Amino acid sequence: SGGREAVIWSVSTGDRMLTFLGHRRMILSVAFSADDGLVITASMDGSAKVWNAFSGECSKTLTCHGIVRCARFSADSRTAVTINDDFKTHIWNVRSGECMQTFVGVTSYCNNWRASAVISENGDFVLATSTDAAAKIWNVSSGELMHSLDCSTVRLARLSTQ
Repeated sequence: SGGREAVIWSVSTGDRMLTFLGHRRMILSVAFSADDGLVITASMDGSAKVWNAFSGECSKTLTCHGIVRCARFSADSRTAVTINDDFKTHIWNVRSGECMQTFVGVTSYCNNWRASAVISENGDFVLATSTDAAAKIWNVSSGELMHSLDCSTVRLARLSTQ
């Protein structure tokens, strides 16, 4: 991504295959679903968008408050997680675009570019991190804060249920 667009390029030819346009401000995060059929973008415009990776059509706009630093799909691509500058992490139903759960106090104000959020493979837990705060793990169904981890220099994270 660059600016307000995200692009899919051909690895074999180097040609631009598809351009995702629709954000009003800079895109900060792009991720594919596990089956590569969907793309999710997170933007400074306060939204995340879910795109068809083959047609380029936007199927859902997930409206948040504040800059959306990171957006990721769950392993089954039915849910997505976003982390925002408004101290909140949201869990979304990808098909309906409905916010299913909101976790408050995920980080201190995310004034850096390295916010990260992931959903465990079984969909039971969400981990949200930022380089300026502790990492937090929540139970998705109950909304309970499971752990607050002191790791203020986290850059990448993966959540395993093992």
